[in-house]
Amino acid sequence: MVGLVETQTSVAVEKLRQIEIEVSAEKGSFNLFALIEREDSLGKWDIVVAANWIDTERKELINTIASKIREKLSENEQLLLSRIVILSPSDILVRSLNMFRVEHGMSKLSNNNFNGTIIKEAYLITSKQQ
Repeated sequence: MVGLVETQTSVAVEKLRQIEIEVSAEKGSFNLFALIEREDSLGKWDIVVAANWIDTERKELINTIASKIREKLSENEQLLLSRIVILSPSDILVRSLNMFRVEHGMSKLSNNNFNGTIIKEAYLITSKQQ
């Protein structure tokens, strides 16, 4: 069962990477676009995003990402997701994750504590300071 969940997660992460590429081309680049499993999330993953341009387009961005998720991810892959979290680029978690530089890629982190936020596992698709 664990292998199946890991495979579903890997496939979902690749699809989310494609979503990030599409959205950044349409709207602008992200400071952070990550899939994060918090220690207390019971196996569900959060999509965490941050960008300087988001303040004026919060609701539209959530709708855009959610629409692309419904379009590209299978029902089982969608069940792995909990929520879309929009943070400010100045948020301490965003700034901490921006130490790991990646753009339109996939960098995996495991068992980290960022200023009290315990991350069981994370896939950084884009993580950069702007």
